[in-house]
Amino acid sequence: MSARAGFLMEATAFAIGIGSNPEFPPTKEQIERLLTELDALPLRQTLSEAVESERLFGLAASQDMYWGNWGGGFGDPYWERSFWGKMLPHTSWGLDINVYLARANEIYDALAIPGATIDGKSLDEFVEARKNPTVSPLSLWASVHKRTIFYTDTMAIMLVPQVQRAHEELQRCEDVENEQRLTLLRK
Repeated sequence: MSARAGFLMEATAFAIGIGSNPEFPPTKEQIERLLTELDALPLRQTLSEAVESERLFGLAASQDMYWGNWGGGFGDPYWERSFWGKMLPHTSWGLDINVYLARANEIYDALAIPGATIDGKSLDEFVEARKNPTVSPLSLWASVHKRTIFYTDTMAIMLVPQVQRAHEELQRCEDVENEQRLTLLRK
């Protein structure tokens, strides 16, 4: 169980009169009230909802970077002296923003929708194929389209394992909460 969920359960239990004193164990009515209060809590955000909000933020941030509207912005002396302030206006020369955004949407779909594919491959197959790319450097320099897809795929293979870990952790947290609820029901 995460620390936040544990703290929330303890705070709810304290608010309805269930203390942690072994001399005064909670009554059946108090446990039922605790379960009722826990059921009334708002639902946790699902992984699909989190991926969708990350999609919108990531695509908007990518467009801002592409058009040079990132960070402190132009006119900010620190921004103009920084590495990103000097380099971001030139990134639009090497990438096609439309190809990037379409590819990023494909990747987000594969993360959020079970069974969705990227180039006909499952998410795991896609990651494995991209770990050892077979693209020649000359073709990357010659084609903006290929370079953009290569860049997008490279960024994605860093993101996918983290999302998969978050999904596993979320499932573990839900399992622990369900076990705690069953334990409370047995008392």
